[in-house]
Amino acid sequence: MYMNKTPRTTGAHSPLRILPRTKTRKTSKSACAAILPSATTPMDCRDCSILIIRRCSSSPTSKFYSRRKIPISTAWNSCLTPTRQAARSALNTPSRKVPSPSWNGDCIKMKFLRKIVWLALISLVVSTAWSQIQTHQYREREDAIANPLKGWVIWGENYTTPPQPTTLFFSYRSWRKLEPVEGRFEFEQWENDVWQPWTQRGMKVIFRVYADYPGRPIGIPPWLIDAGVTLTKYDDYGGGWSPDYDHPLFLEKVQRLIAALGERYDNDPRVAFLDVGVLGHWGEWHTYPRTELFASVRVQREIMKGFLTAFPTKKMMLRTPSSWSAQLAFGYRDDCFLTDTDGPEDWKFFNLFRSARAEDVWKTQPIGGEFCGGGEGAKTGTLNQPDECLRLIEEGHFSHLGPAGGSIVAENDAHQRHVDAMLKKMGYRFVIRDATFPLRVESGKPFVFQFTIENVGSAPFYYPWTLQIILRDLPRQETIVKNTEIDVTKWLPGQHGVNLQMIAPPVVEETTFHLGLSIGEPVEDGARIRFTNVGNEENGVFYVGEFNVTSAANLRDWNEY
Repeated sequence: MYMNKTPRTTGAHSPLRILPRTKTRKTSKSACAAILPSATTPMDCRDCSILIIRRCSSSPTSKFYSRRKIPISTAWNSCLTPTRQAARSALNTPSRKVPSPSWNGDCIKMKFLRKIVWLALISLVVSTAWSQIQTHQYREREDAIANPLKGWVIWGENYTTPPQPTTLFFSYRSWRKLEPVEGRFEFEQWENDVWQPWTQRGMKVIFRVYADYPGRPIGIPPWLIDAGVTLTKYDDYGGGWSPDYDHPLFLEKVQRLIAALGERYDNDPRVAFLDVGVLGHWGEWHTYPRTELFASVRVQREIMKGFLTAFPTKKMMLRTPSSWSAQLAFGYRDDCFLTDTDGPEDWKFFNLFRSARAEDVWKTQPIGGEFCGGGEGAKTGTLNQPDECLRLIEEGHFSHLGPAGGSIVAENDAHQRHVDAMLKKMGYRFVIRDATFPLRVESGKPFVFQFTIENVGSAPFYYPWTLQIILRDLPRQETIVKNTEIDVTKWLPGQHGVNLQMIAPPVVEETTFHLGLSIGEPVEDGARIRFTNVGNEENGVFYVGEFNVTSAANLRDWNEY
């Protein structure tokens, strides 16, 4: 509490408010009131601590206060006016302790005043800090754009200009062509014959190796047949020859092929995904309706293990989910999208997922598919059942559809709008919603960069590409790139807040930097993911705004954040 009477001041300082330190140890109100105005009554107040709230400026309108606890003797010595200096001798004179006063209305008033002062201080600090912060909001663009590792897929064997935006192409290859002589692999010829025209355009491949393709020549190498692996003729789908998948020599040699494929392609940036093949018609893991020709469960699992060992990095897709494969690092491919995707039959694609308890596989592994009926099936399906296609893409979390999807030629504008809507929903689609950062920061000092990303697609991005912060000094044409440790594969559909602690770059004079975001493939001249925003985008970098960096007298090292 403060006393009923306070000393007047004749100097520049504003009046003091004097309070005892605690409720349990107070100086008598009547005794101190007698001392303070006259300083004639001997009394020992040296053990009392008091709280002083005083203006830090002589200005009567100053809003800044300081609070501190000091002994009462010190307070009188430093703050009393000359007319009260006589209190010094009284304060130094021993005397008995006096009873504590009651808790009166003056204390309540003081308590309220203290709260007001602190609220004012907090408000001032917050308003001052945030006055230097800028926040921007951004709009999503309406068009469909081609982005890496998602969307429509086109056949790789026939090189044409895709009528739809696409970044993926599909390529088959027979074991016979890949290993015409035992132990000699012809990978380079495959790449030159099929891949090169597409990869030169920055596109990536989804490939599959087969040992049996109905209507085409025998898929296994002649030397393997000569070694004793038997073939069985069939007439379905144009006819062909199915090898004995359970033959020990077949399993041994195919495991060597898988290992060679992994050694060459697991870290190859040209490869998007691997379509696990080898077994069954077209390498699709079935020999329907001749089910007796297919591999045993034991061989199927050995093949899966071989691919997992050979491809620890690349994402791979199987034809059919099972309770066993659902526990492994495989995605899946719907072999007959739209026609066989959903329905009451237990063999439908969605029902197979449910029975295998693989509904959450899409969160870490890609889901792809192709239309039944090739190019005509893709065109007819998107034209006649666009809403159903869109529903299946969203509920099944499909990242890509092909290999005929990229060759769809729209019948009319409405058809093209439906095709674009499907492309926008497939896979990821990252939109920057807002960003907050300083207007000005001192060189070498830390600052916070916050932004919100929304994935409005149906699936995440599946590879750990690098989220980069771009600082561009336009007058000097200099660009600084800082890599972050943000895991973009965790951006499932929905909003994601990012909070980065950064260090302002060193400058010798005040410099304006344009602040940008980019997600890049961690290889030299790698691809970039485009944010689907309206605004300033350049070479895969979206610029959220600009801020100034001021020079500092002593520049610190620009450390990694």
